[in-house]
Amino acid sequence: SKITLQRLATLLSLEVAEAEKHLSDMVVAGRVAAKIDRPAGTVLFGGAADPARTLSSWATTIEKLLHVVDRTCHQIHKERVTHGLA
Repeated sequence: SKITLQRLATLLSLEVAEAEKHLSDMVVAGRVAAKIDRPAGTVLFGGAADPARTLSSWATTIEKLLHVVDRTCHQIHKERVTHGLA
């Protein structure tokens, strides 16, 4: 879930800088899984990504991309043969 640093500070009755410091310390200690977007002033809470799942997702994406490249190469070859360029 996403929350602004300002809202988090209000809920904790702290200043924004102090709330960010406490949250950063908890993230570094591994007690909370969150990403802080300082320019946007937001915090995104969420579980840490499973490395095996991330790798599997990347492998699937690369496999799809290679399939598209292979199909494209086949179509290019087919066009060249059709027009007598091969």
